[in-house]
Amino acid sequence: MPQKTLSQIEEWKRRLVDLSRRNRLLYFKQTTSSTVRVEAPGLDEVFDRLVVEELPWRFFSPPESANEVFDFDPALNHESAPTATSAKEARRPNELLTSFQDSRKLEKTLINLYRRSEADFAERGIRILQAAFGMLEWQAKDGSETIISPLILVPSILVRNSDNTLPSLKKAEDDVVLNPALEVKLRQDFRIDLPSPPDDWEQGKLSEYLQLLQDAVAQRKWKVVFENWIGLLSFHKLVMYKDLDVHKQRISEHTVITALAGEGPSLVSDPSAVPAQDELDRKTDPKDSFTILDADSSQLACIEAVKRDQNLLIHGPPGTGKSQTISNIIAESIAAGQKVLFVSEKMAALEVVFNRLKEKGLGHYCLEVHSAKAKRQEVVAELARTMGRSVRGRSWLSELELTQLRERRAALNEYARALHMQRSPLQRTVFQVLGELTALRDLPYVSMDELKPGEIDPARYHAFIELSSRAENTWRIALNNSALPWFGYKSPLCQ
Repeated sequence: MPQKTLSQIEEWKRRLVDLSRRNRLLYFKQTTSSTVRVEAPGLDEVFDRLVVEELPWRFFSPPESANEVFDFDPALNHESAPTATSAKEARRPNELLTSFQDSRKLEKTLINLYRRSEADFAERGIRILQAAFGMLEWQAKDGSETIISPLILVPSILVRNSDNTLPSLKKAEDDVVLNPALEVKLRQDFRIDLPSPPDDWEQGKLSEYLQLLQDAVAQRKWKVVFENWIGLLSFHKLVMYKDLDVHKQRISEHTVITALAGEGPSLVSDPSAVPAQDELDRKTDPKDSFTILDADSSQLACIEAVKRDQNLLIHGPPGTGKSQTISNIIAESIAAGQKVLFVSEKMAALEVVFNRLKEKGLGHYCLEVHSAKAKRQEVVAELARTMGRSVRGRSWLSELELTQLRERRAALNEYARALHMQRSPLQRTVFQVLGELTALRDLPYVSMDELKPGEIDPARYHAFIELSSRAENTWRIALNNSALPWFGYKSPLCQ
């Protein structure tokens, strides 16, 4: 049994779960800018329309002067909650009545929720807007403060309407879940296992399931409150937590995981298995290359390392070609008939690579599992369509073109080698000399007469440099005054 790996998995799980007061899944707080309480209709009606029927809810917009139309109960804790029957009567059947009495404040809050949720989805592909059904009032210790946590979470989206009315609430593609943070907290601290939600919500009412939750916590004298809230709640890391928890035995047996945990064989790559950057052209053939984007020698070395089943980490600042290299690696893998799983925390990175593959005609090989378009039914259908498909790449160049490519590559490499070859007697390369001459091109030309450049060795070169340094302060005097006693003198070093 890989005990060290199992211990490391427990540590990874611990790091994924935030059980502190910062986690709003455990310590829910009402704020006027990021939460909306639904007053009517009841939980079952709101839930059935949103989840079972998958129909949108609109929001009831209170009149500008709500106090003149509705009566309000000042004894209620939540802000400005309408209690008069006239408010409920004015609500249409497809509208949600909220605790806001001011339509402008309600609109401001909904727009804030819309912008923040859409921005997070665009960046990470995660839905953080949740419609919460049922709230658990509990205590960490007997007699301590009451903590409020949402129970059933429905991933949702706000849709802007063309008639410029308040946004509508719709269910997102993600599954309805029981608060995963609360599940972990209750199991870990109180050894309470909450009953799992039904697989099909058409078979039972939400209120019936909430009653089961009430029964599960009854011994603690905790209370399930039938309330409905809309707010920003994120638990994407808890999905990873549950994955590690459910599949920890299988995960602990994987060689990569055991190596990361410091147990089992090392994954360190063998440097000798990958050609060095200056050896790539001699050890690789264009016929075996399927890169779709330009790549320099450092990027080609990474690609060759992957093709040779080596483990590596590619890192660098933005703009250094990481996504370009990833696109080329995926193209090479497709040509080799291999599968690639490309994951990223940010949605933008996925889109950049996918768009580059699509531009090069490889889009139909890509399956978007996590995106705005990745509906579950479509993913399953696409998997069924591509199951068993095998692809092997072949070069689109003819044999003559491949031969010409090899010859041109050899000529360019030979030119580069000649340019950087150290030459006698100066022991410098042509590249170095040309570089120094370029830097001196704005200086006046001085004829060396009998001096032969081909006879300059390092000793004479450094002697010239020393003499030039010593003459630097007097050069202009000698240049402008032919009457100087030493004018016209030639050093024996120049003979």
